[in-house]
Amino acid sequence: MNNHALLFDLDGTFYDRDQALLSWVETFVHAHLPVQQPPSFQEVVEKIISLHSYGYGRRAREGFFTKIKAIIPSLPYNVDELAELFYRQFPAHMLLDEGTRQFVQALEHSKIPFGIISNGSHRQIPKIEALDLHRLTTCIFISDLFGCQKPEPEIFLAAAACLKTPAEKILFVGDDPYLDIYGAHRVGMRTAWLQRGQPWPSTLAELSADMTIHSLGELYPILSQTLEGRS
Repeated sequence: MNNHALLFDLDGTFYDRDQALLSWVETFVHAHLPVQQPPSFQEVVEKIISLHSYGYGRRAREGFFTKIKAIIPSLPYNVDELAELFYRQFPAHMLLDEGTRQFVQALEHSKIPFGIISNGSHRQIPKIEALDLHRLTTCIFISDLFGCQKPEPEIFLAAAACLKTPAEKILFVGDDPYLDIYGAHRVGMRTAWLQRGQPWPSTLAELSADMTIHSLGELYPILSQTLEGRS
């Protein structure tokens, strides 16, 4: 694939979102669960993790924090305070795995233009800063700030324009088959699906990513191919 630039999703792509959530929940429950009172630590953690759809829309997020309050009634926060605590603490639990860390370092040294497209609000900014990605690119598109979200074509095309690269010369990397792969495919971008243990949805059976990876580290060859294509 002759790519001249790269675009990435954020959550679930640069870091394992499920692992970050588990880390936050365990730390939070350990700090706030009354000692020696039922239910057990593990039971509470599992109940909260089962609500993991918190990230998909405002109502889902509000429901997530409301249900945490119901699980641990003794929490000294109202729902809004609990939400703010979560958003403030969560970035510290986002960790790059070793393959991703090495890939980001290689990407920085390659000088290949890249950007980030993420659905969400201004709360995505601390995440990007926690991963130190804001230092490496100014081509960052957050849906609520841009006014359009994936998989709509406008946000992909705006990112391509920011990179000064035709869409067909861009490889988009993401973990969501619909928001990321379908969205990028429909504007002509090449796609790499970061599969995190989930099957490809049957609703997109007629579509496939140009490549499937299990770690960003698998994209090392893409960097060298891109450099060769630009030389």
